[in-house]
Amino acid sequence: MLSIIIMIIDMNTLHRFRVRILAAILLAMPLAACGTSNPPTTINVVSSINTWGTIASEIGGSAVHVTSLIADPNVDPHLFQSSVSTALAIARANVIIENGLGYDSFMGRLVAANGSSSQTVLVAAHIMGISGSTANPHLWYDLEHVGTVASAITSTFSRLLPGKAAYFASNDHAFTVALDADISSLHSLAATAHHAPIAYTERVAGYLLAEAGLENLTPEGFALAIENGIAPGIADTTAMESLITSHRIRALVYNDQTISPVTASIRALATANHIPVVPVSETMPQNLSFPAWQMATIQKLRSAISP
Repeated sequence: MLSIIIMIIDMNTLHRFRVRILAAILLAMPLAACGTSNPPTTINVVSSINTWGTIASEIGGSAVHVTSLIADPNVDPHLFQSSVSTALAIARANVIIENGLGYDSFMGRLVAANGSSSQTVLVAAHIMGISGSTANPHLWYDLEHVGTVASAITSTFSRLLPGKAAYFASNDHAFTVALDADISSLHSLAATAHHAPIAYTERVAGYLLAEAGLENLTPEGFALAIENGIAPGIADTTAMESLITSHRIRALVYNDQTISPVTASIRALATANHIPVVPVSETMPQNLSFPAWQMATIQKLRSAISP
């Protein structure tokens, strides 16, 4: 194999570029992505975020090895930086799962630098048919369409390991049954919530809240500013505070993974005004299945808006 030189450019740091030379490391290790006619015995999967990575693990079971690049629920996912180990994981992957909609744009650069044409790249946004510059990128909260991504993962695994197709199908069925229970609980909440008014610090659980039939009163400019890591305007902040102090909302849905002085202040104001705060996150805990994680959030919402 010819020498491979991979340059990882950290686009998150605008004032400088860091170039890593990995040729010596890569030459010393066999790469699954270097093109081989032998089918894999274990499917190596790299997912940008552990929400999709967990689903891949639940479907693939013992036949897959999943690496999720963004996985720590205690770390702001927007602060992700690539590394040597990231490049190696991408190079060895048989399947790469991206979220899309700009949420994990770093994945495109990593795959371009370290991937190969033999890999299968699954982009959740494309599979779910969601597009547009203003679309909410937190797609894993769109429970009605998460199953389509799970099906695409199942089909991909079955193609790569046809002898395990029945095993993958069985795992996918179990996942679908659990996800359907989430959706049923969500519809039950919608039937009893009667469009209860809520607000959120950013759009993280936006799809879930809409499916629950809750009325979102958040000033759009406030949520988008927080999501983009900038301070909201005075008018939007004042309007957000007024929703709380006037008790116009029944709950505040709060991203407890991306905290700023503004969002911390809003949370404190809600607590002081006896408005229930429902925490949500962008990555998920490692001790729960994906459906169990979503069910826990639905139950917290139900408790928060109950009379």
